[in-house]
Amino acid sequence: MKKKITFFTFLLFALFTFNSNVAISLMLPDSFTDDKTDEVQVTNWLSVSSHNSSYTSEVYSIVKGAAACTAPDIPTITATPSIICPGGSSTLTWIGNLNDATLWHVYTTSCGVTQLTTTAANSLVVSPGATTTYYIRGEDGAGCVDETTGVCGTATVTVQDFTPPTITCPGNQVGIVNGACTFSLPDYRSLATVSDNCTISPAVTQSPAPGTNVGAGTTVVTLTVTDGSSNTANCNFNVVVSDITNPDAVCQSINVYLNGAGNASIVAADIDGGSTDNCGTVNLSASITAFTCTDLGSSNVILSVNDGNGNTANCISVVTVIDTISPTAVCQNINVYLNGAGNATIVAADIDGGSTDNCGAVTLSASTTAFTCAEVGANNVTLTATDGSGNSSTCVAVVTVLDTIAPVAICQNITAYLDGSGTAIVFAGDVDGGSSDNCGIAGLSSSPAVFNCSNIGPNNVNLTVTDVNGNTSSCTSVVTIVDTIAPTAVCQNITVFLDGAGTASIVAADIDGGSIDNCGAVTLSASTTTFTCAEVGANNVTLTVTDGSGNTSTCTSTVTVADTISPTASCQNITVFLDGAGTASIVAADLDNGSTDNCSTVTLAASTTAFTCAEVGPNAVTLTVTDGAGNTSTCSSTVTVADTVSPT
Repeated sequence: MKKKITFFTFLLFALFTFNSNVAISLMLPDSFTDDKTDEVQVTNWLSVSSHNSSYTSEVYSIVKGAAACTAPDIPTITATPSIICPGGSSTLTWIGNLNDATLWHVYTTSCGVTQLTTTAANSLVVSPGATTTYYIRGEDGAGCVDETTGVCGTATVTVQDFTPPTITCPGNQVGIVNGACTFSLPDYRSLATVSDNCTISPAVTQSPAPGTNVGAGTTVVTLTVTDGSSNTANCNFNVVVSDITNPDAVCQSINVYLNGAGNASIVAADIDGGSTDNCGTVNLSASITAFTCTDLGSSNVILSVNDGNGNTANCISVVTVIDTISPTAVCQNINVYLNGAGNATIVAADIDGGSTDNCGAVTLSASTTAFTCAEVGANNVTLTATDGSGNSSTCVAVVTVLDTIAPVAICQNITAYLDGSGTAIVFAGDVDGGSSDNCGIAGLSSSPAVFNCSNIGPNNVNLTVTDVNGNTSSCTSVVTIVDTIAPTAVCQNITVFLDGAGTASIVAADIDGGSIDNCGAVTLSASTTTFTCAEVGANNVTLTVTDGSGNTSTCTSTVTVADTISPTASCQNITVFLDGAGTASIVAADLDNGSTDNCSTVTLAASTTAFTCAEVGPNAVTLTVTDGAGNTSTCSSTVTVADTVSPT
């Protein structure tokens, strides 16, 4: 901001009052004109705060060639607050001196372009509609300060609102439906408590909207608050609408039929005769929905009508339960057994194979219940099953009459005799002692029937009695088999030889020539079985044959005893001395060293018994030993001939 003036001298008076702010006047002469030639810069503007003295005056001389104007400071600007709500205000304050400038100029858009205002103060309240940057610089408007190049200080005020408003809903509300079962929602917006950081009275909306018709029950109402920056918040509360009108319950009576399982069921709608409610649909329930055979006949059933809003009404329906299902007759084939008197009886339950009825118990009857021996075999019997409602059905069972009573077998004991071939035959009638049967005897059999020697003595014989229906029983008879036939004794003659001890022995079988008995094996015994040297020769021996039953017979056998054992010859060596005649003699016993025989004494003989001088020295002499049966044996002895006679 620059001002062009001519050369002059002026007097500046500073006028003041005591203890008051000083007022400064700059008095220029009327001849003050612009002169581009003589240009001066006016600086040093005087700023006086107060003086405690008498009148003072200062004379400032501004002459051509004086100092240039002092430019204002570039201000440092602060916006408080720097962020504001739409429609809000911010205070711009800045630090800096105008110096030779006269006013602070405030611009928007850019420095020096769009001027908002001017002020001599160092603060300014602004209310931008949107985020705005403010540009401020000092200017004088008289040419002392250059307005084309002056620099602005800047500060930006941001206009924004991201903070949602707050809203508090009223408590839950109530209402009652009208006759058309509707309730018109009031306007609840005034009941809400709302606030916002920027908008004094933010707008509130309601959903469902006021005047909306709702039915009985709970309706959630949402209140939404929106501030000037379109920030929103909402809250909910319930409007509980009640229906206090009871429904109209209308019943109808019905028949229901039990099924095959004896059950019947209904739903509440079956006994509903057209129940209604002011709100339309009703919920139905019945006090009884399931029926069984125990409910046959009429039953009172309560129909409860509920409109869903807690209102109820009741009526009574008569439900008649009917059973038209016939029982299921199930037969089973059975066997019945005649008793000892030839009779059998049954009851209907005996041929029931599990007849059933949907209602449980049935009454049973059979076409035939008594049987005799004449009905032995298969018989068709009709079973009739009748239920408690008089429904019936039939089936046919095969009743097989059986005679399983065994005959009464009675035995008697007998004695039977083996014949010459060792056989005896016993017939069933022989051992039957009077057997009987309830329906008659068909035949008798016994076992065993044929006996032989192995059966001698008591034998158990089984008598089997068979009746006309194939039943059997048995008893045991003792059949004693007796053998009275003596065996046939057959002898043979034999020779036996004495052993070295002079003895011989036989067994009875040795003299048996084939003795036999009708029963086979026999026991043999001999009158003599041991022989010695005393029996050498022929001996009569009796053979006794005894069979297993003690029957005996005898025969005689000749047993010839023979001695064929040679004696035992035992020699000894001897010395003999020649006599004066030059001879010597011995006997056989001189050479015997104890020869023996199994039966008796022996006879001895020597091969040489006389010796002469010619035999002086050892001589071999044979000793012969002979027993009483003529058996012989020999041994050799050395006879030494010695000459001990001195010559004469």
